[in-house]
Amino acid sequence: MEHSTIALQLYTVRDYLKVDFEQTIRTLDGWGIRVAETAGEFGGNVRTAKALFDSLGWAIPSTCYRDWE
Repeated sequence: MEHSTIALQLYTVRDYLKVDFEQTIRTLDGWGIRVAETAGEFGGNVRTAKALFDSLGWAIPSTCYRDWE
């Protein structure tokens, strides 16, 4: 049986990301998540978030950005 890649929409954990972005990402990484779609929740800094994703070997193939707030 071939294994599928599981991806997570980070919007589903947005409340945790707002409390501690890095720790939430590291926890998800520990659960085996390696692919995610972002949803405008970057811990306040997109470059820092990218560096974290890159350091963990995550793929972020898509994002959902909203600019209406």
